[in-house]
Amino acid sequence: MGKATFAHNKEQKNITVEKIYNAPINKLWHAWTNSQMLDQWWGPEPWKAITKSLDFSKNGYWHYYMAGPNGEKQWCWVDYLNIIPGKEFTGRDSFCKETGVIDKKLPSTTWHVKFENINNKTKMIVTLSFDSTDDMDKMIKMGFEQGFTMGLEQLDNLLKA
Repeated sequence: MGKATFAHNKEQKNITVEKIYNAPINKLWHAWTNSQMLDQWWGPEPWKAITKSLDFSKNGYWHYYMAGPNGEKQWCWVDYLNIIPGKEFTGRDSFCKETGVIDKKLPSTTWHVKFENINNKTKMIVTLSFDSTDDMDKMIKMGFEQGFTMGLEQLDNLLKA
């Protein structure tokens, strides 16, 4: 629908992303919690998300990789920390090895994803919390905003289909 807004807060070491979708909460929830849906929109083109395993439950995890256009694979791991079904969830996102071992050289981020009903539309609020401002700066320099914007636009198109 509209463009996503990004607010950086260096003091709190977080980035808040907001976007309104012309779709009910249950469709957004499904898109964030179902591996077949995630694989269709997560990540910036020409990269594609490929899920190895997803257990969307408290203390569950998502193990996936981003497949690049030249055969690259960037493995990632999300630990689901808290889930309020249909409303919000929190997860810890990290880069990892194919085996799932976390790569400590790259930043990990805690994601809090919340959905609000606004006149039959859904406001999505994503707050990314970083361990340090250095980690926050690394993610920004890695192209987080551009990449996440592309993914959110792909989600918008998927919800319209």
